[in-house]
Amino acid sequence: MDAGHAAGLGPGWRVLGAIGCISYAALAIVAGLDREALDDLQRPAVLDWPYAVAAQFAATKTAIAQHDAPQAVAHAVTLVRHDPMESRAISLLGLALGDAHQLDQANSAFALAARLGWRDPVTQRYWFAQFLRAGDVRHAALRLDALLRQTPDLPDGKALLRAMLVYNEGRDAIAERLKGNPGWSGQFVSQLAGLDEDDLVARADVVERTGPGHWQCNDIPELITASLARGLFDEARTVHRTVCGGADGLINDGDFNHLSSGVGISMLDWNLTGRGDMVILVNPAPLYGHMLSMSLSAPSTVMAVRQMTVAGPGDYRLTWRMPDTSPAQANGFLVSFDCTGDQAAAINGTRQAGSDPLYEARFVVPANCPVPTLRFWLLPNQPVNVANVRLSRVTG
Repeated sequence: MDAGHAAGLGPGWRVLGAIGCISYAALAIVAGLDREALDDLQRPAVLDWPYAVAAQFAATKTAIAQHDAPQAVAHAVTLVRHDPMESRAISLLGLALGDAHQLDQANSAFALAARLGWRDPVTQRYWFAQFLRAGDVRHAALRLDALLRQTPDLPDGKALLRAMLVYNEGRDAIAERLKGNPGWSGQFVSQLAGLDEDDLVARADVVERTGPGHWQCNDIPELITASLARGLFDEARTVHRTVCGGADGLINDGDFNHLSSGVGISMLDWNLTGRGDMVILVNPAPLYGHMLSMSLSAPSTVMAVRQMTVAGPGDYRLTWRMPDTSPAQANGFLVSFDCTGDQAAAINGTRQAGSDPLYEARFVVPANCPVPTLRFWLLPNQPVNVANVRLSRVTG
């Protein structure tokens, strides 16, 4: 490895070094090498058979697990003599030599294992740790990508990713690997259990750096929901805008075009109430993209549609169109924009002058409501069409 790589990382690397993250991560990665090896080649055999390769594997792994370095080295040497072109045997020798504190010899063993092929996970882990320790994030990302392509559900995959994502250069390197649409890209945005706030911020940042075209809207609800739950409102919005696109407004999909395609199922998209007494259809609206055609047969008012926003406190103006809807029917449509979800806060819109059926409502969102939700409410037996929904902040 070129030691100059470490010097090129700039402030991100210096900060990382200050807090000791790389040292901790590298130790954890190397500590996991023996566990990786112990899971491999579980084949019984008679130990004293001269060509009992599987038995030597078992004996070597047992000695490594028991931290018996001399026995591990002895068995590993025998194993390599039996099968000198087997990269997994050579990587076990590298582990044994490492436990015996013969670090130069261990490094030589892993170098040979790498030349024989990169499919061995123990070798991948070793060089991931070595490249990361040297600050060569590009090659570290290559090794981590290979590990995750082999095993997308790698038990310690989150820890390995965290070691990369704690600084900017690592995020760039992982984003570059994700642009190749590897098999683990779905897990990156969906398997989030156990991640803390910093982890979620890092993953949202990587999604933005990776850019559009690598995930679908239906891939990201878990990341958006987890971000919102931690109060990471900007990150949630960034993930949604990067993946789902759309106009730069305070609400998403105001013309219901995404909804018409069946995409968009996060809290920042339109969520329809599923009730047998309510009919909600997405129909074409020539002037406005699409419209919601809604009717309710229940005996009382029901919330029909909702979308959470990250608009925050302030004064807002909501407008919408109601094509092919009479003024009397329009009175059966109510809107609210708050954090309570209380039907009592729902109001009718005021029809604006002119022949175009444009309606308006004003809302004041208080300071204790950082993520107000827009809700549509329906009165019974008043079918309506709603299109061209827009939310804007009132200034001055």
